[in-house]
Amino acid sequence: MNERLHDDIVSAQKIVASPRETSDMYNAFSMVYRGTNEAISSEEYKNLLRDRDKILTITASGDQLINSILFGSRDITCVDISRFAKYYAKLKLSAIKSLDKEEYLRFFTGKLNEDLLSYDLYEKVRVNLDDETAQFWDSLYDYFDEVEINESCLFSREVMNRGIMVRNNPFLKDDNYEKTRELIDGSKITFRDGNVYQMFHNSPGYSLINLSNLIEHTRNITGYRDFLERLPLNEDGAAMSYFFGYRELYGDNEKVRGIFSSEDYKVKEIVKDTYSNGILIYKRVKR
Repeated sequence: MNERLHDDIVSAQKIVASPRETSDMYNAFSMVYRGTNEAISSEEYKNLLRDRDKILTITASGDQLINSILFGSRDITCVDISRFAKYYAKLKLSAIKSLDKEEYLRFFTGKLNEDLLSYDLYEKVRVNLDDETAQFWDSLYDYFDEVEINESCLFSREVMNRGIMVRNNPFLKDDNYEKTRELIDGSKITFRDGNVYQMFHNSPGYSLINLSNLIEHTRNITGYRDFLERLPLNEDGAAMSYFFGYRELYGDNEKVRGIFSSEDYKVKEIVKDTYSNGILIYKRVKR
């Protein structure tokens, strides 16, 4: 076992063993989100994901990654400040390969002390896990029961039930689950731990960078705009930021354009999704 994996396991075990308490939300061992609360099923969001060959996305719950695979991405880099996020995303990928859709929903949204991350379903998922991810989850199941794992600070307290997960995720609709399963092994997926603000030295150009709702966690608008300007987009690439209730935060569309546009980059478009949340689409200015 390498030192980094060992540190991740020890840190996760300490978190599960400790009483739930409020801690710094964003650090190397911060909590995992069970599922996305972004409306990926909206036409506006889906259109941005379609046919993007090389993308970078925030790992978060893993749902952005999975839906990107469904919509045609074959080279995906996943970044998250939490070192736990990749283990959960890989658990989801393996679950799609190992479980039918009903079992998947039970495993990730079922009732506490019944199906939610149940060991019986985990044994089926484990077959398709890589060695390090299997060691990580084994280290928790070997010492704690499902209730202890689920109720710990390893996971966010945000509600994630079956209805929300199905509503927000195209890969869980119709026959998309089976399509996604067929596409996973043909996708190159790279996971990187760390602060996304500090990750773009000598990075290749991406056709899409999905920053999720990172924009909502900044108090430095100028710094965020400077960060957008450094993004390694290819000539026709785009970056997207998702933000809830954007008019209440920033005012009207023209104000948002003024805040986040510069001489070399501009806010190409701001679309409102099905649930009145904003998606800021950022592109390089062509000369």
